[in-house]
Amino acid sequence: MEQTEEQTLFDSKLNETGKKYIRKFAAATRTLLLFGILLSLVFLATNIARMVKIDTDVFLNKAVGLYYKIYPYYSMIYVVVFFSQTYLYWRAGKYLLKGVDFTDESAFNESFAILYRNAVLGIVGLAFSLVAYTFDLYLFIKYF
Repeated sequence: MEQTEEQTLFDSKLNETGKKYIRKFAAATRTLLLFGILLSLVFLATNIARMVKIDTDVFLNKAVGLYYKIYPYYSMIYVVVFFSQTYLYWRAGKYLLKGVDFTDESAFNESFAILYRNAVLGIVGLAFSLVAYTFDLYLFIKYF
C-alpha cells in the first residue's frame, strides 16, 4: 500500500531531542525580539540625529549630499523589515512551542507558515540592501 506525502508527513513524530531544541529556539526568539527592538530604536535614533545634525558643508560634495539625503529613508525601511523579521521569529517560536507543549498540529503548521513569511521578508531585505549598497558603491567609484 502506497502512502501519500501528506500521510507520511503527519505520521512524523518528534523525539525528546527535537522538543528540547524547539523549546530552546522559542527561548532564543524572546531574546532576539528584545535585542531587535533595542537595535531598531538605536538605529532609528541614529538616523534621526543624522538627519537633524548634518553639517551643511557636507552637501557641497554632491555625492555625499545625495547619499545623506537617501540613506535615512533606506535605513527606516530597513529597520521596518528587520523588526518585522524579528517579530515573525518570535511568533514562530511561540507557535512551535504551543505545538509541542499541547500537541497542537494547527499551531505547528502555523509556525511553518510564519517561518516562510520570515524567509520572504529576508529576501526582500537582502534585495533592498543589494540595491542600496550597489548605489553606494556607484557613488563611491564615481565621486571618490
